[in-house]
Amino acid sequence: MEKVKYPNKPKRPSSAFFIFMEEFRKQYKQKHPHIKSVAAVGKAGGDKWKSLSDAEKAPYVAKADERKAEYEKDMKAYHKRRAEGTKEGAEESKKSRSELIIKEEDHEGSDEEEDDNFAFRIMEKVKYPNKPKRPSSAFFIFMEEFRKQYKQKHPQIKSVAAVGKAGGDKWKSLSDAEKAPYVAKADERKAEYEKNMKAYNERLQTKMG
Repeated sequence: MEKVKYPNKPKRPSSAFFIFMEEFRKQYKQKHPHIKSVAAVGKAGGDKWKSLSDAEKAPYVAKADERKAEYEKDMKAYHKRRAEGTKEGAEESKKSRSELIIKEEDHEGSDEEEDDNFAFRIMEKVKYPNKPKRPSSAFFIFMEEFRKQYKQKHPQIKSVAAVGKAGGDKWKSLSDAEKAPYVAKADERKAEYEKNMKAYNERLQTKMG
């Protein structure tokens, strides 16, 4: 699939899984220097990710949220520049379509990184336009609240990993009764998601039929 990409446009941030893979890939290659297969590294990383608890994934999710917030901020500034017709926006507008078309998988980096990212990309579920977003688990709903409270109490702590670890430890210390409100919210979101997915699948079948 091809799409138009403009110079200086902010790069879409990585998901929590890919942030985890950035770290895992380096560790795996150090431990297994003889393994050159990109697919093998990708499979090992995917299996490891699946084995992690929500608490263990929390630092990567927090980093992903942070990068997403920064990306949205940069995109807002980017669209503002284009709308105001700045020099940068004008130069982008003058680019011919043929110069701007690139493949969706193209990105900056070495050939090895491109091969790795391609392998990891195909491990993620294919996303279709307008497909309902999978709902958060009870733990991540708890983290939405915890993250705000933690930053208010500890404004000097900027480490995303520290916030994730603190949240994971706090979650483990909660009783089932204390977790119940978050579980209820998760069940509610899951029910809404399943309802939306049913409608989404029906629309797909109608188009395909």
